[in-house]
Amino acid sequence: MAIERLPISRNALEIIISDARDLLDTLEAAGLEQAATIMASVLDQLVCDRTGLSGTSGFMFKADDSPAS
Repeated sequence: MAIERLPISRNALEIIISDARDLLDTLEAAGLEQAATIMASVLDQLVCDRTGLSGTSGFMFKADDSPAS
């Protein structure tokens, strides 16, 4: 599996983080502790990625699951 870098704006990342927080709140309210723990880790990584962005844009990583040729 290859990792591909995708450009992403700071504004887009802020929206993703906001939605991730909403999902985490929903998981916690539903009592889904294991899923909430995983989502909290994802949210921590998103916040870390936001901190690492310089200026208004940066990169986000995406796994490429396409079969090798």
